Amino acid sequence: SVGRYTTPATQDNLDVEQSDGEDECDESEYRSLVGKLLYAANTVRSRSRTGSIICYGGSPIGWKSKLQTMVSLSTVNAELLALCYTVAESVWVVNLLDAILKTKVALEKSFF
Repeated sequence: SVGRYTTPATQDNLDVEQSDGEDECDESEYRSLVGKLLYAANTVRSRSRTGSIICYGGSPIGWKSKLQTMVSLSTVNAELLALCYTVAESVWVVNLLDAILKTKVALEKSFF
C-alpha cells in the first residue's frame, strides 16, 4: 500500500535500511510513489501563457498576455478558452469603436 510510504515520519534523521522479512517492492508502485513525491516537492508551478492582439486597420490597438488562470484538461481546451476570452475582448473593442466612430465596424475572422 502506498499509504505506508506517505505517512509522515515522527522522528528526524531516519535512516533507510533493508528489511529481511518483507517482500521486494513492486517496481510500478515505487515509480508511481517517486513521481508523486517529485510532483509534490515541485514548488514552482509552471503555467502556460495566453495572449491576443487586436488590430484595427492593420495596426495593433490592444494586446494582452497573461498566465492562464484555469487548469485545462487538454491543449484544445486551453486554446478554446483563450479564444473565448479573445472574442469577448474583440466584441468589446468593436462596440467601443462603433460608439466612437459612429459607424459599424466589421469584425474580421482572422483569429488564428
